[in-house]
Amino acid sequence: MSFDEREMLIAAAPETFFITDHYRNYPRVLVRLRTVEPGTLTRLLIQAWREVAPQKLIAAYDVERSSRT
Repeated sequence: MSFDEREMLIAAAPETFFITDHYRNYPRVLVRLRTVEPGTLTRLLIQAWREVAPQKLIAAYDVERSSRT
């Protein structure tokens, strides 16, 4: 996640998204699971997964998702 996106999340929902000093220089955000909306958490997890997953796996996932709609 970009630092800009992280800052927007924290500004929009500081009760849910935060960082500690350890993560200040890393493009990561911490999440309070008790307060995060399920759809938001799903979107963020998929976004993070897409950053590290092999392209072949991402393509298969996209095909599967598009066949559901």
